[in-house]
Amino acid sequence: MMKLLFIVQGEGRGHLTQAIAMYEILTRNGHKVVATIVGLSKNKHAPDFYIDSIKAPIYTIQSPYLNFGNGKSLNLLKTIAGQLGKAKKYLSNAKAVNDAVSFHKPDAILNFYEMTAGFYSYYYKQKVPIICIGHQYLISHKDFETIKGKAVDRMLLNVNTRLTSIGSSRKLALSFSTMNADIENKITVIPPLLRSSIKLAKVESKNFLLAYVTNHNLLEDLLEWQGKNSETKIHCFLDKKDIEDDTEIQKNFIIHKIDANHFIEKMAKCKGLITTAGFESVCEAMYLGKPVMMVPIKKHIEQRINAHDGQRAGAGIYNSKFNISKFIDYIPQHKDVSSKFKKWLSKGDDIIINTIETVIKEFHENTIN
Repeated sequence: MMKLLFIVQGEGRGHLTQAIAMYEILTRNGHKVVATIVGLSKNKHAPDFYIDSIKAPIYTIQSPYLNFGNGKSLNLLKTIAGQLGKAKKYLSNAKAVNDAVSFHKPDAILNFYEMTAGFYSYYYKQKVPIICIGHQYLISHKDFETIKGKAVDRMLLNVNTRLTSIGSSRKLALSFSTMNADIENKITVIPPLLRSSIKLAKVESKNFLLAYVTNHNLLEDLLEWQGKNSETKIHCFLDKKDIEDDTEIQKNFIIHKIDANHFIEKMAKCKGLITTAGFESVCEAMYLGKPVMMVPIKKHIEQRINAHDGQRAGAGIYNSKFNISKFIDYIPQHKDVSSKFKKWLSKGDDIIINTIETVIKEFHENTIN
């Protein structure tokens, strides 16, 4: 039995849901998660859906976060400036990791794109191997087809990704579709990590669209279009606490608080998903055979790359604005890729377990030698 410690970047829901799915894979294969450390922005707590899913001690630390300025685009300069002043605090989190490793004695650390793991590796002599997990690591793969232009943004994303993976023994890169390993860059490509609840959903096709936006200010764009096209019903999930759940705020436009199970229930029944190009939401839609319109947040290079890759993999279409009319025209032409996607997903357990076991074995052999 392997004992693993998770370190999770906790902003948004993406890395947290990946950690939950990984927890399910490990436990059903007879392994144990001894603890998790979740990096969050100031004054935040680990969300209930994560606490309810992980049966292990959960520690929280303050971690870097993105600044979205007016709420509709990523403000890169403010993000960098705002985090530099807290660098000392972030670096001190390495001690929290070292204390957890010393106490729980895991066989390996699984790092879900949290920079603190890189700092720990840099400042402390590693007692166990670190394995990084995330879609972002695919960008460093020698065969990955990325977008053209945006050289500065892509460079900064790569710098951040490298900081998270300092001293890592292996990177598990989540991909919409199968790819060979990149041995030189220590990258093993694995299927997306989807929670078991998505696999139990009953798929139907009701006459409504589903929307998921990570920042509530983007709601204005959706409301503007739907207000002129009120015959189109939209259910929209918002990452905002002070809203009334299940509220029709204008004719045929209903807003919901973020709730994982409710979201999956609606996705299984919708005609299509409109989202800001988060990796997990796109994967869930692909699994359920639902077409996707991916609208990356402005200046958010990671989401722009996700949208490009998702369109390549057959998830749906990319658009720079919430042009819902274009999406409605696309839906009848969409080719369902769920069968191919599920076949790729079915290989996940074996690839993941075998890779982690191999990394642990090689780490200890190298330590002895």
